[in-house]
Amino acid sequence: MKRIVYIFITLLCLSICMTTQVDAEDRAPTEYAVKAAFLYNFTKFVEWPEEALKGSDSLIICVFGENPFGNSLETTVEGNTAQSKPIKIIYSTDVSDIPNCHMLFITKRNKQHSDAVLMAVVDLPVLTVSDLPGFASDGGMIGFYFDNNRIRFEVNRQAANDLGLSFSSRLLKIARIVQEEE
Repeated sequence: MKRIVYIFITLLCLSICMTTQVDAEDRAPTEYAVKAAFLYNFTKFVEWPEEALKGSDSLIICVFGENPFGNSLETTVEGNTAQSKPIKIIYSTDVSDIPNCHMLFITKRNKQHSDAVLMAVVDLPVLTVSDLPGFASDGGMIGFYFDNNRIRFEVNRQAANDLGLSFSSRLLKIARIVQEEE
């Protein structure tokens, strides 16, 4: 009888420990939840030219390609404002939607279309962001990368400045600065 009680108590303790571990994992932010928070914060630390925001009732964040965020982008951004405008999120795979964006996130799953997407905004003041490797070095404005299992970002100041966008010094302090390859 004592052995059965001992086994029961051991199994009960193990199940509690396993449940606690699973719950902790469920609460840990996913990669794209962290990236969603970065996107939201970029809206606060980037300045667009005045004419880029004029005539728009929202600051529009576009995600080009398959949505990797799940609902984390809506959860992070919903009901918030930036640049004195409510933030709106658009998911699209249509290049013709891109000129309406203020920020454009190109998913790494859409690598084959990234050049065409960047060409669609080549002369527009659209903040381009991606998690494609080398994105900022290749002409994008902000690129995500991993460093010691942490999500970091790099910025291409020249690409942004060429289109009238500027980064806050507070943003630049925590970013890795890259130069566009020629």
